[in-house]
Amino acid sequence: MADECTPRLTLKDLSVFLVSLVQTCSMPIRPDYHRHGGYL
Repeated sequence: MADECTPRLTLKDLSVFLVSLVQTCSMPIRPDYHRHGGYL
C-alpha cells in the first residue's frame, strides 16, 4: 500500500516543483511584467 502511495506523492511533488521552477524562471525572463508594475 505504501509503495502505491509513494510514486503518486513523488509525481505530485515533481509537478509542483516543476511549476514552481517554471514560474520562478519565467519571472526574470519576463521584464515586461516588472515594467508594467503589475508585480510587486
